[in-house]
Parts: sequence; C-alpha cells; structure tokens
Amino acid sequence: MVAHPFIHRQPPAGTPRGSVRGWIVDPTTRREIVFESKLERGMAELLAASRDVSRVVDQPPAVSYVDPTRGTRRHTFDFLAITQSGTRIAIAVKPYTKSARSGIQDIIDQIRNQVGAAFADRFLLRTERHVTPDRVFNARLILRARSCRDQAAIEKVKNLLPAQGVVRICDVVAQSGLGAQAFNAIIGLIDDGRVQPLDNKRIDYPTAIRISSISQENQR
Repeated sequence: MVAHPFIHRQPPAGTPRGSVRGWIVDPTTRREIVFESKLERGMAELLAASRDVSRVVDQPPAVSYVDPTRGTRRHTFDFLAITQSGTRIAIAVKPYTKSARSGIQDIIDQIRNQVGAAFADRFLLRTERHVTPDRVFNARLILRARSCRDQAAIEKVKNLLPAQGVVRICDVVAQSGLGAQAFNAIIGLIDDGRVQPLDNKRIDYPTAIRISSISQENQR
C-alpha cells in the first residue's frame, strides 16, 4: 500500500558529517520545502522556481517494493513534484559519484515497474549534472523576484523594451533609472515567460535577453 503522498515527514534527528539540513519557503505556495543536503536544496529551489510545478512534497511517505534478492523493501523519495497538469513526478536526489554504487537507479526502476501510477506518473534520478550551480543560481533569482515582485517596476520595464529583438539587461536597467528594481523586474519577466535569456549561464546585468510576447502585448 502506498501512503498518502501529501503528508511529509520531518528529517530525522541527528546530523551526519557533511549533511546540510533545513528548509526553503516557496514564495508562491507559502509552504516549507525541507531538504537534507546541499544538492537537495538546489533541487528544491529548481522545483519551486518552475512555473510547470504547482506543488512540491518533500520527503513523501516511503514506497514498498520487492527486491529479488532482499525481499520487501521500502524507499523514500526526496521529492514528489506535482505539475500544473496534475502529473506526479517522484524524484530521488543523489551525488553522481554515489549513484552507481548505491543502486538507486535499480531501486527506482523496480518501484516504477511494481508500483507505478499508484504513487507517481514519472520517476527520476537527479544528480549535480542536472542540479548545476548556474541553474540553482538562476532559480534563486526567480524565487527572490517572486517574493518581492513590484508590478509597477515590471510595467515600466516592459514599456522600455523594444517590440522585438535582443537587448542586454544592463542597458534596460540604465534606461529605466530604477537600478536594482529594474533588474528584479526583468527577472520577473523571465519568470513570466515574457523574455528569455539567450544562454543557460547565470543571469546577470550583461546577460542578453530576447523579447517574446511583450512585442505583441505592447502593440495592443
């Protein structure tokens, strides 16, 4: 039997050497997301920053499965993400160097085959190859922009953007006269999908952004 996926447990007492335990607050849902390592924290921030994800359940109840050599076992995924369309994604987070010897992929495959949709629609393993420093940095920018969203600044910045093409964030900020407020507004527009960075590097003042739906909106 699979326990209800929306009841999470707190991390166990005691802190092994090298672990990092804490929580972040999703500024959209106002819910805490608990993590037990630096890598898990990065994954939590990526999930919270994604507009495709409507809810993140940390430490969902353990799932029972049968291992062919060890019998009935239980595994706790690090996160269960629910998308806007209702898709449930079970996520295990593990450092890449430990993932092979831990056998985590075999465990995920067995749970997928034995439990499947009774718990989740998709089952993923995520390592630092997915949770990269640049992706986490940008996710934190988006979460910060959501927590202090200034709609007036966003509207002013939107009106300064050209109908189409590519501009640098620093040029828009300089033109706006709003300083850091303009930078935060552009991050908000990226979060809204109205503009997109040209690359997947860390977003900063020199970053070039491409105008998308704003051109049509400003012409109405």
